[in-house]
Amino acid sequence: MEVGVEKKIKEIRMLARPEIFGMNIPKLLDDGRFILLQFPGMEHPVGINIHEFLMMHCINIGVDTEVLYVGSTDDPARRPLKRNHRGYSDSIYGVNTTEKDVFVYYNLFKAISISQRSPHNLQFMLGNSMIDEVQKKDEGMLLEHGLIHYFGAKSQEKSKGLEYGRLRSGLRKLKQKYNISSVNYHIEAETSTEYWNLYSREVSRSGRHEFSLVLQENRVLIGKAKGTMTDPLG
Repeated sequence: MEVGVEKKIKEIRMLARPEIFGMNIPKLLDDGRFILLQFPGMEHPVGINIHEFLMMHCINIGVDTEVLYVGSTDDPARRPLKRNHRGYSDSIYGVNTTEKDVFVYYNLFKAISISQRSPHNLQFMLGNSMIDEVQKKDEGMLLEHGLIHYFGAKSQEKSKGLEYGRLRSGLRKLKQKYNISSVNYHIEAETSTEYWNLYSREVSRSGRHEFSLVLQENRVLIGKAKGTMTDPLG
């Protein structure tokens, strides 16, 4: 296969396993972005996107995924395609699509409340969806603005001050209303593929991201889930 604008050749080898193709090996066709499989007796070939093929079979070709934009929506089917969604549109405006492909990833998060140093000697770890400790709107806001703060995508630089203020207010509300002192994030895909090696101008590439946010002296400090906190704003 050819990769990038320079069309570097990458050779891929995989077994034609019966559980995938059956006993009849299909004819392979290629139109650049799709792999076409045409089985004996089939009038038209079946197509699969090259990226889906690589992800499905965990085939690595030496690429990573840069985070260009972080956002949330209640309408995932149509929101990214709406032209009035300026944040997303601005983030991909300058991307050379002849060299890079753009993906929209949807992530599902499970918020868990964990007790610490309880005066009643009670310890628990429960999903927020079960106990509704934090309201859905507050939970979504913290997820979104926390990830924006962590990845620091260039396209969201203009709204950095506004997003930072919202995150700071959200963490303050957590402490005052729910007695939650910090928020820990853990991001890792169920399947091991380089497509989930996320990075940004602020964060090194990795298939697993863990960090913690805490509010100290009206500043949002970011660091490892356990360990010394640092202030990214200096």
